[in-house]
Amino acid sequence: MSRVLILLVLCLVVGAIVPSPGQAYSYGNPNEEKIAEAYKKVVAALNEKPPNWAVARSEIEAQAAEMAKEFGQETVDTLLRLVDNQQADAVVHEFQVVLVRNVERRLTNLEAVFDNYGQAKLLLAKAYATYEALSPIVQRQDAEKDKLLRAQFEQALTALGNPGLFGVGKKEPNPEQYAKAKATILRELKAIFKTDAAYSGHAQGSDGSSSLASQSVVKESSRWGIVAAIVAVAAGVVGLLLWLSRRT
Repeated sequence: MSRVLILLVLCLVVGAIVPSPGQAYSYGNPNEEKIAEAYKKVVAALNEKPPNWAVARSEIEAQAAEMAKEFGQETVDTLLRLVDNQQADAVVHEFQVVLVRNVERRLTNLEAVFDNYGQAKLLLAKAYATYEALSPIVQRQDAEKDKLLRAQFEQALTALGNPGLFGVGKKEPNPEQYAKAKATILRELKAIFKTDAAYSGHAQGSDGSSSLASQSVVKESSRWGIVAAIVAVAAGVVGLLLWLSRRT
């Protein structure tokens, strides 16, 4: 009876700490991609009757520093000029191009930290959050393309591998698979949104990857601390049960 109880406890512990495939390959919390959120607010403002140009301008101005840093001041100037000229369709299209470039930004910066699972997964989540803002347009044009793009993000995620837990569930990263998924995502997005604009590195300052990486490291550290505590408690329980079994 004691042995059965010990085995049951071990099974419960392993089940609690070993990630399931769904957990291992989730996008986690992408937090918030502010440029993508601003785009959605701009579209909503321009869909009002009449269009709310003040809100549209305010949302663009709120992200002006980030966009200028990453995509150049001319990008911001173009968006604001189109707003001032009250060219709603042109504003939306230009902002969509910015989002395509932001997807490329995140996927490209990911390559520099590819061997760091926590950092890489966070940047991929940012890219996916940006795509989510574009997805409704893709679906309206071609639902199959949307499925293809989502599948390619899944391929990219799988390509990051998985560190597993104490070696359990570990999967090696696959740079070639990631490169193929990235190329497909960018090719399809640029074709859909009719742009050849590219991300060639931030125009000035830092792209924020280091701060995102720091957040990721803190989250991963907290997670492993919790896991270590669970393992320690479980080991104590198992040890106690073993001791009791020897006395009976």
